[in-house]
Amino acid sequence: MSSSILFCMAHTPTTINAIIIYGFAGLVLSLSYWSGNKLATSIPIHVAINIISLVTT
Repeated sequence: MSSSILFCMAHTPTTINAIIIYGFAGLVLSLSYWSGNKLATSIPIHVAINIISLVTT
């Protein structure tokens, strides 16, 4: 949970929607790391989130 908050704050959200999105992304990334105990699991997910964000905005 604390890693989700840190992830969210590191991306400096300016709206409540951004806080929710970054918080959820941080939660997904931390759960993916926790389940596999490998950073290599979280990196492709982060890349996918960034690509989706780039394409949709």
